[in-house]
Amino acid sequence: MLVLNIPDSLAEKYSGSGYALAASKNGKLVDLIYLYDVLPDFDEGQGIDREVLSNAQLAPSVRYLQSLGDVHVGMCSSWEFCEL
Repeated sequence: MLVLNIPDSLAEKYSGSGYALAASKNGKLVDLIYLYDVLPDFDEGQGIDREVLSNAQLAPSVRYLQSLGDVHVGMCSSWEFCEL
């Protein structure tokens, strides 16, 4: 399981626990985007499934994160990102 620390440089983007997309480069987290920021109807209580991940509204965020490095799907909590 991949676990990355959320650096102080992302403090303004970190808002506690929640599902997120993230970009990493050289083993370091470089950016993150919470799913509820991109998908207003996303219900975290139902988790992530193929339908959520194939939502076309995620495409611009995924492309942006790909430009920064490797893209991951996971959960933020306690200043860590855990890949699912």
